[in-house]
Amino acid sequence: MLVAFRLGKTLQEMAAVDPEEIALWIAWFSVRDPERREDWRAGVIASTIANCHSKHRFTPQDFMPQDRRETSSMTHEQAEQLCRLWAAAANAGRESQGGV
Repeated sequence: MLVAFRLGKTLQEMAAVDPEEIALWIAWFSVRDPERREDWRAGVIASTIANCHSKHRFTPQDFMPQDRRETSSMTHEQAEQLCRLWAAAANAGRESQGGV
């Protein structure tokens, strides 16, 4: 669902996307996490302000979330299974609305 959100697509739209493409997007986001960059930017600003008002030296990491998920690689099989689950959820939603 996070991939759909980051791509600006609904789950129904994601059901039409090729599982291999979804696996590529998952791999891309595991390497290039845009939220991590935003955390870094906020940390730089916060540490700069804190360092202006304190004798203690702060780093950007001092102001970044520490409870982030460990990055783990998703296997191709796991990505395909996730795609099937997304597709099933999207199809169930269409059927409940009288579609397909």
